[in-house]
Amino acid sequence: VFDVVSSVLGRVGEYIQRYHHLLDDVAHGDEKAFAELEQVQKQLEAHDGWQMEQRVETALSKLDLKGDVEFLAQSGGVKRRVLLARALVQEPDILLLDEPTNHLDIESIQWLEEFLLQYRNGVLFITHDREFLRKLATRIVDLDRGKLSDWPGDYDNYLRRKAEVLHAEALEWERFDKKLSQEEVWIRQGIKARRTRNEGRVRALEAMRSERAQRRERQGNVKASIQQAESSGQKVIEAENISVAFDGKAIFTDFSTVSLR
Repeated sequence: VFDVVSSVLGRVGEYIQRYHHLLDDVAHGDEKAFAELEQVQKQLEAHDGWQMEQRVETALSKLDLKGDVEFLAQSGGVKRRVLLARALVQEPDILLLDEPTNHLDIESIQWLEEFLLQYRNGVLFITHDREFLRKLATRIVDLDRGKLSDWPGDYDNYLRRKAEVLHAEALEWERFDKKLSQEEVWIRQGIKARRTRNEGRVRALEAMRSERAQRRERQGNVKASIQQAESSGQKVIEAENISVAFDGKAIFTDFSTVSLR
C-alpha cells in the first residue's frame, strides 16, 4: 500500500519506497541494508524527499491505512481509499472523483462523505448516488441536450430550479408551436406569398421551420421488447422428507414443505 500511494511522486517516490523497505530490512537485522539506507537518505535530502515522505505518511494516517500490507489482498473499499490517498499525496487544487461510492459498503461511504466534507480544496464529482450528492454538493453542473449549465446551491435547490426552467421551456415551446401552426395554415390558404409585403413573413416561417427541426426534445424515444414467461401453476414446490448435509454437517433433516404461487 505504501508503494502504491507514493508511486505518483516520480523519482522521489522511488527513493521514498526504497527508504521505507530498507527501514524494514534494518529492523530485521540486515547489515547491508543499513549501508544502503544512508545513501538513500542522502538522495532524499538532495531532492527534498522528506517533505514528500511526510505527505505519504499523513495521507495513510488520515485515511486509516496500513502501509505495509499487500494492496491486491485488500477489499474493494480499502483499495478505493488507497487510490484516494495516492491522489491526495499530489495535493491537487481540484480532486476529480467519478462515481466514488460504487462498490463501497455503507460504512465506507459514510467515511468518504465525512472526509470530503473536511477536505479544504475543491472536489468535482460525478455520481448517481442521490444521498451522497445531497450531503456534499454546493454547486451542480448540468449537461442537458448538449448544453452545460451551472446551478449554485445544493441538489434539492437544483431540482426545484431545474423544474421551473423546464416548465418555462415547455410554455415557450407551446407558444412557438401554436404560432408555427398558424403560419403553416396561412401559407396554405393560397395567399400570394411572393408579394413584396409577404416575403418577410415567408422568410420568418422558413426560419421557424428550421428552428423547430433543430429542437432537441428532453425525452428520447425508447423501443423495448419484453418477453414474459407463462405463469407457473398454483403449486410451485412440494418437498417431502428432504435432508441436506455438507461435509458431514446436517443443514436440515426430514424437511417437508409446500410453496404456492
